[in-house]
Amino acid sequence: MKPRRRVRPLFAVAFMAAVASLSAESIWEELPALPEGLAGQVVAATGDSVLVAGGTLWDDDRKVWRDAVLTLGPDDQSWRKVGSIPQPLGYAGFVGGDDGIWLLGGHNEEGALSDIVHVDQEGTCQVIASMPEAWRFSRGARSERGDYFVVRREQVDAGWEGAFLAVDVGSGQIRECAPLPNAAWVLPAVAATGGNIVVAGGATRVEAMGGIRNQSGILTFDPQQKVWHHRGDLPVALRGMGAVALGVGRVYLAGGYGDAKGFEDRAWIFDVKTGDLTEAPALPLAMMPELLRVGDAVYAIGGEDAPRRRSARVFRALISSLLKERENFN
Repeated sequence: MKPRRRVRPLFAVAFMAAVASLSAESIWEELPALPEGLAGQVVAATGDSVLVAGGTLWDDDRKVWRDAVLTLGPDDQSWRKVGSIPQPLGYAGFVGGDDGIWLLGGHNEEGALSDIVHVDQEGTCQVIASMPEAWRFSRGARSERGDYFVVRREQVDAGWEGAFLAVDVGSGQIRECAPLPNAAWVLPAVAATGGNIVVAGGATRVEAMGGIRNQSGILTFDPQQKVWHHRGDLPVALRGMGAVALGVGRVYLAGGYGDAKGFEDRAWIFDVKTGDLTEAPALPLAMMPELLRVGDAVYAIGGEDAPRRRSARVFRALISSLLKERENFN
């Protein structure tokens, strides 16, 4: 007797993929695209506007850094240029709020940078301080206890190491905090919620291989106790994920780049209180995104979606859809 062909599992896989696609399309609303594809840009909400500053793109085989400050107004009809940062850059650490955007370091074709730059909601830029060291591939988060940054710190001998910093962006004063236990200094996902700093994924330097290795750890830093806690692991090691707090104690982690699959669209919600990690609605594209919360919605703005390629697409999803339930998001 011939064995029966196992058609049902293949059909089920195709059906689930179609449902996932429809789900992403129904959750994420596409907004006007950026004037050009960008990755490594700064994003923040100030007042009723979304601001984007700097970023990188590729022109054939040449990497290009941008300096434009763009805004998407409350009417969501178009992007417009409202200013320029002092020099083109990408991958700066940043925090944002009603007082505008604060940029820490970053880099361009000249190398790593050391300035703290303020951009207000009108697009006016000012260099606040120049730090004694240069920083790149930084990620930042603003908590009730201050501004915190995970950064790659440049060394005089052209090497580098990581640092976890508390920074008074207004004055440029820096306090070095306990280092990341897993040394995942390259493009981890960073968010602040419930009095904690959440750091997930990222990559470590591998001396013997002359490169980097992606990590899967989820860590939280308690600014009051000044200690790190390992809270679990992502299902896959990733760098370049986006992270955004969805309210007290919950962080949406999405996208990134992994060694096996490459660019990811999968997403998870991490609960700081319980340590639970649950699957969440995926991004509309597989990419390393820049995520931003504005009111009761999350924006996904551009990002790298293939090697040497940038996306200009912009999407928005209600937090209630990402959580799959209605609740208070304050």
